[in-house]
Amino acid sequence: MQTFINEQVMGDKDVEALPAIGKALGTRLRENNIEKAYQVLGMFLALQCDDDAFKAWLKDKSNANSKQQEDCMLGVKG
Repeated sequence: MQTFINEQVMGDKDVEALPAIGKALGTRLRENNIEKAYQVLGMFLALQCDDDAFKAWLKDKSNANSKQQEDCMLGVKG
């Protein structure tokens, strides 16, 4: 996960490049107009790096389970 965040601050990577975001979650995020990894990072920052708020947002937008929420959050946090 550390490698992901270190690579040019996500660049223009698709949302599925994030840890724990596979095809199903990626599809759900895209249905909510979230297509790029930097958009997920932006939401984490907009939520003032609040872990619980980010996990709740990710669950709401993608129906991610608790393990997926945690893994994605850790990947975004670096």
